[in-house]
Amino acid sequence: MAQGTIQFQNASTFPIKVATGTDAASLAAATVIGSNATSVSLGAGLGQVNVQMYVSLASAPTQFFLAGSTTNSGSTLSSFQGTFHGGNPYTIPASVDGGLFQQGTTIDYYFAAQTQNGIYSGTSAIGTGYVLAGGATSPGVTFGSTGGLIPGFTITAVPEPSTIILSGLGAAAMLLYRRKK
Repeated sequence: MAQGTIQFQNASTFPIKVATGTDAASLAAATVIGSNATSVSLGAGLGQVNVQMYVSLASAPTQFFLAGSTTNSGSTLSSFQGTFHGGNPYTIPASVDGGLFQQGTTIDYYFAAQTQNGIYSGTSAIGTGYVLAGGATSPGVTFGSTGGLIPGFTITAVPEPSTIILSGLGAAAMLLYRRKK
């Protein structure tokens, strides 16, 4: 049985976007990574985006494995902004879960991305029911607007560790206060 292949790329029609917050207004105003609007609103230091692809056997949808990583396109052409190209076809390494990801296997998958400076990160929705290609068969698309495909994704600002700690302390103080009453 041949090793399975998948399309590890997106097109500019389903780009990676970046938002300054997770509220509805921020998400609606998200800009495409690498666009001039991104540089203006977030500063020119946004930098490179690292993208990882995770796969899982459809029969074990909670056991995802890292299958590969790449970076976003550095091109300033609008048709390449927000895109990445890790390979098409991309062969899932035999070392991933003992080589169970072979041609014809049905998998689930998702992508995670973060800026190189670590300020923005996020994950895509989970794509489902993807049948791995192999040999002379070209892999199907992973991004799209139909069922099972990923419709693009947005990365957002990562809270600073101090914000997380303060939130935890606030929650603990509230619990202690409730106990005393």
